[in-house]
Amino acid sequence: MPESGSRLDDPQPVFEWAIDSPDCPWSSFRIQVSRDRTFGTVDQQATLPAALPIWQAEAPLESCVTYSWRVRARGTDGTWGPWSAAWTFDIKSRICP
Repeated sequence: MPESGSRLDDPQPVFEWAIDSPDCPWSSFRIQVSRDRTFGTVDQQATLPAALPIWQAEAPLESCVTYSWRVRARGTDGTWGPWSAAWTFDIKSRICP
């Protein structure tokens, strides 16, 4: 969450994701939010404990901008897994076209 293609009212959205392999020993997650679909530049990111697959944007995101977000898990051995598919969303504003 947010689902791909969402238009959100809150400029500081809450991101949630599901763990596809709950039996794997994950130690943490990393989330990235970016205006750049290739994530060459990241607007916000965080590393969170595996027990907490939820995060709120640390600062308000700009209205009328399409953002992408993705997440990946880190194993207890310190190895990062692959990035998830990227989801897109934008922040609604009364002044957006």
